[in-house]
Amino acid sequence: MGRLLFSLFIDHTIKTRLQLWISAFILLLTFSIIVPFYLIERGNRLDEACVQLKQVIALQSLYIERWNQEKLDAIKRFALSDNAKFHRIGDLKREFQDYAKVNSEFYSITFVEPDGYIRSDSSSIYVGDRQYFARAKELKSYVSGVVLSKENGEPI
Repeated sequence: MGRLLFSLFIDHTIKTRLQLWISAFILLLTFSIIVPFYLIERGNRLDEACVQLKQVIALQSLYIERWNQEKLDAIKRFALSDNAKFHRIGDLKREFQDYAKVNSEFYSITFVEPDGYIRSDSSSIYVGDRQYFARAKELKSYVSGVVLSKENGEPI
């Protein structure tokens, strides 16, 4: 390999060698201009993409917060309604069914009695030891995570 390069320079005239050196210099100069420009442009595009992603995340966060607040407002409306205050569960269920016709985000609504039980036609479940019930007794709002059944660990 070294012999090949040596023969390139030995077998040619000074003019040809000078042209080779000028060509090599032009190539080196070209790469020394193009490579930094490419790296700078690539950095700018990555920064721009990062800014756009942050904007998308901020918008999605606002959307989720707004959605969450709308659902909390609906729950508060049910909780503060006269039907809930005066324990008219049948009327509260009808109110919820009317709401569910338009807004399908809720699967069901349950009413916890002051003694900590959720009563239905076929069973009763004690939730008086749950944190959300304790906060409600203190007249404080509380948003829980996914509520899991004590019996089987399934989300309810």
